[in-house]
Amino acid sequence: MSWNSMVSRFLKTPLVWAALAGATFYFFVHQPKFHGTLVHKYTTEHVTEYVIVLLFFWASAHLIIRFLGLGREREAFGQDLLPPVQGLEQPLKASEYCQRLDEAPDWVAATMLGRRLRLALKFVHERASADGIREYMQELAERDSNETHAGYSFPRFVAGVTPVLGLLGTVVHFGGALNGLASDQLMAQLPTMVTGMGTAFNTTCVALSASITTMLFLFLVERHEDHIVRDVNSYLENELLNRFATTDLRITPFLDAVKSAQQATLAAMQAREQSQLDLWSTAITGHATQMESTVERLDNINQANAQMAKLFTADERLLELQARLAENLELLRESQHFDQAVHGLTAAIHMLTARHEPLSKAA
Repeated sequence: MSWNSMVSRFLKTPLVWAALAGATFYFFVHQPKFHGTLVHKYTTEHVTEYVIVLLFFWASAHLIIRFLGLGREREAFGQDLLPPVQGLEQPLKASEYCQRLDEAPDWVAATMLGRRLRLALKFVHERASADGIREYMQELAERDSNETHAGYSFPRFVAGVTPVLGLLGTVVHFGGALNGLASDQLMAQLPTMVTGMGTAFNTTCVALSASITTMLFLFLVERHEDHIVRDVNSYLENELLNRFATTDLRITPFLDAVKSAQQATLAAMQAREQSQLDLWSTAITGHATQMESTVERLDNINQANAQMAKLFTADERLLELQARLAENLELLRESQHFDQAVHGLTAAIHMLTARHEPLSKAA
């Protein structure tokens, strides 16, 4: 147990605060300025009055600590413990909600709402069905109601035993007032006896006042806690009764058998699919290798085709050059015939000129 938890548990002990309050109260009451006051008169005349006052402080401390603890109970309703209801859900979701409850602050688990919500979700998760959840929640509500009632047993005891202590103090005071009283001195000691009897009734007055005050505090605190218990019941009914699907428990074994068979079938199908995927992966890898080699061959063929295309282009150029050469040769041949004709005409002209000159001279 850690030091913080020990300190927290010590501070939540009503007896500690009752002892502290009683010591402080009687420290001030026994001061000289309080002598003769009603408080001093009604709380310090006899030992039973001390016991009554200390029991009153003890019960009051118990009720105050209980009331302060209810603030956490009310604050738990502001936590986001469950999502809004959106139709029927599978009982398996209860485990997810339990995990969500674990993520809440630590103090939530110690509240009445946190405890009952966890128990209800655990009930649904373990049975895999919401069947019987209403009866179980009613049982939890009755259990919390009984625990709440039992939690105020000590203040009830104090409220009931305080008047008895007052009566006991009164009897003791009466005994002290009548003790040693002689019959022949009855009239002489009558004022002393009356004073003692008045002091005896002071104890009863203190006891009844403490009892009434304790019962009033008890009524107010217990009523406030009863309201919280009813709010917890309403919250759980609204959030859980219509949230999970109900399954007939008589067919649960058959559903479990069907579920097991389905899981086995799914496992076999997954194994078969995995082996088929492995086979396909191997085949695809082989095809990919073949495709890579085919692509390489196609690249080589494309390179050869490119070289052949270059050769064809060179052949076309050679043919074109050959045609041009043939044309040039043809032109050369034609030019040679033309030269021969020119030479022939020149010779004919010379002959005509030679013949024409003698004729002109003879004329």
